[in-house]
Order: sequence, then C-alpha cells, then structure tokens
Amino acid sequence: MEIPTIIPGSEPFFFPGGSVGCLLLHGFTSTPEEMLWLGQDLSSRGYTVLGARLAGHGTHPQDLARTRFRDWLISVEEGLALLRGAAERVFVVGQSMGGLLALLAAAYYPLDGAVALSTPFVPTIEGPSPLVRLVGRLRPTVRKENVDFHPELGLRREADYPAYAVYPSRIYAEIVALRREVAAALPLVRVPVLLLQSRNDGLIPPDSLELIDEALGTGEKEKLWFEGLGHSMVRDPGRQPVFDAIAVWLEEVAGTH
Repeated sequence: MEIPTIIPGSEPFFFPGGSVGCLLLHGFTSTPEEMLWLGQDLSSRGYTVLGARLAGHGTHPQDLARTRFRDWLISVEEGLALLRGAAERVFVVGQSMGGLLALLAAAYYPLDGAVALSTPFVPTIEGPSPLVRLVGRLRPTVRKENVDFHPELGLRREADYPAYAVYPSRIYAEIVALRREVAAALPLVRVPVLLLQSRNDGLIPPDSLELIDEALGTGEKEKLWFEGLGHSMVRDPGRQPVFDAIAVWLEEVAGTH
C-alpha cells in the first residue's frame, strides 16, 4: 500500500505563545495552509496557535475516499490534546467544514469557546438520495469548476489555492453525516460562540449563519456579517477586518489584552 506523502507546505503548524491557545481547522479538501495567515496574526497577538491537518487532507485526493467524518473528529481530538499541553485555555476556530467541526467540538469537548467562519448549515439533513449514490458510482471523482491543476503537483493541489483540485464523490456522504451530527449537537453547546459569514460567500446557504445562531444552545453568542469577501474569509484580500474581529472577541471572552 502506498504511504501518503504530505504535500509540501501542507504540514500542521505550531506557534508557541501565551496561556490562551487556538486550534485552527481548515475547510473541506484544503490544508492547514488555508489557516496560516490567521494563525500568524493570532500568534503576533500573543496566542498559542496550532493549525491542524484533518484526516485525508494534504496528501492525495484518493485518501479522502477512505476517510470518514469521525476521522476528522479524531484529528480535532488529537489537536486539542496537543494544544492543552501548551495552553491553559483553549478555543477552536474553523473555516467552512472546519467551522462545522469547531461547533461539534464545542458541544462535546471541554473548550472555552468556538469561532465558526463561512460554515455551511441546513437544519434538517437527510442521507444521500439514491440518485446521488448513482451519480457517485458513475462519476467517482469530481473536478472543481474553474480550477487549474498545480503545475507540479497536479490534481493534488489547486494551482492558486492550498486545496485538492478534485475530490471523490463518495465523500459527500460523510459531509452529510457531519452536518447531521452538527444539527443534533448545536442545542448542546454551552460555551461562547462567534459566527462570521460574508454576504458575498456564494458557496454556502446564505442563511447558514442565522440558522446556526437560532439552533445554538448557548446564550453567549455573537454573529458578524461581512460584505465583499469570498467564501474563504481567511484567505481573502480583505481578510484583516475578520482577523481583527476574531481577536477582539477572544480578548473579551478570554480576558486577554
């Protein structure tokens, strides 16, 4: 069996800092590099930061075909265990699918708070239909639209973004399972939560933020809308106000300066 090799630049990253730690979770098909700029910003403000690599990511798209959503949760648990060895208080910050995992972690693990950016959510989740399963068998690999392969790494990375250029169709069932798990877990969340979304996202249901906010069990929640940013707010050229908003929220909740 071929041993997966991590794509150069897709490794987890760690920045030691103060007693407050942040576990950063990237999005679907992406890599820790997606969260690197946010990690560097938080590190410059004195936080201890760990950028995790989720199972099946940062190696080869074929590895996602063998990945289950609970493998992603194991990645989160491992990240939390490592971060707790370096920080007294721990927050989870997730982008897109990473936001779903951050919210799930807030429901089931001992955290001090969670931040979810550009998080796709629908309140009622059904399993993949027979038609979707049939399409998955007929089209086992999905190539992203308007995305060029990397000149050296090919389909293992987009030419202009730290993510796979393709993904296996069967992984959709795991995304559905994760969303179903999150929908059931949101009422159980009792820690502070910050939700951020752009009105110009274009990739997720436009009312995702409001639906998550309504379902959350915690009374300590804040929601922020942004204009003009794309789906990956942490990589957008206009990302700095997002970074500043996260830092302000962390300061308020964690009592840092």
